[in-house]
Formats: sequence, C-alpha cells, structure tokens
Amino acid sequence: MSKSKAIGNVLETIQSLIRGKAKDAGQSVKTFRQNNPNDKDVKRLYAEKPQIKESDELRANTRLIEKAREKKRVLENKYFDEAEAKFEKQGKKFRKDYFAEDLDDYVDNMLEENHKIITDAASGNKEALKRFGSKDYRKGGMVVSTIDNRKRK
Repeated sequence: MSKSKAIGNVLETIQSLIRGKAKDAGQSVKTFRQNNPNDKDVKRLYAEKPQIKESDELRANTRLIEKAREKKRVLENKYFDEAEAKFEKQGKKFRKDYFAEDLDDYVDNMLEENHKIITDAASGNKEALKRFGSKDYRKGGMVVSTIDNRKRK
C-alpha cells in the first residue's frame, strides 16, 4: 500500500468519525469543527490537513466581521433616530437645517466614542475581533467584569 493511500484512509476514518459526531450533535461537519476545535478527532484532522484548519479559521473570522458589521448598522440607525429627535426638540427642521455630512459626522463620532470595538471589528481589525467575539453563554448577556466584589462570600 502506498503512502498516499494510507494517508487517504486515515483521513477518511477521521472524517467519518467527525461526520458521526456532527450528526449526533445535529450540526453540519464544518460547524462541528468550528465549535469543537479541541475535539481529539478534529485535532487529528487539522494535523493531517492544515488547509482545513486555515479555511475554518477564515470562515469563523468572516462570520465575526459580518456580525460586527450588522451590530454597527443597528447602532448607526439608533444614533440617526436619536439625532433626529434631538434636532426636532430644538425646533429645527431636520432635513432642511442639517446636511447629511453633519449627520454622518455625528453618527461616526457617537460610534467612535461609545463603540470603538464594534467599529474596529467591523473593519476587520483582528485584536478587536478577539474582544468582540468573546462569548458568554450564561443567561443574562455579556460579562462586563468577572471580579467578585461581595464583602461576605
């Protein structure tokens, strides 16, 4: 048996194991690999075929960027509505008295001041993506701080 056939058989067995685990988890194979990179079979597959690992990382990165861009769009809409309400309170006609550039500057400034990580992640900054992509699966949302400040524990 040649070396390439032996490697092919090893890859087939690893991939079939991963396929079975993915089916049990109710996920696609790619999703299973991305969600379980520390699984022993996934690690073996990544060791045999590093290109698969690179493509999985690229796919995960792309998903995070898209998520950040969507979040940025939602925040832009929020600040646009906020600016419109603010200008109407001042008794000015929103569309007549303010130019689109002024509004864009206002929205950009608000995003830059309050949501720098999201704007950086939306542009593809890798450090910001690491911070943006941190996941917390506990009920209640994002963790702001993990320090326990209780007096009595």
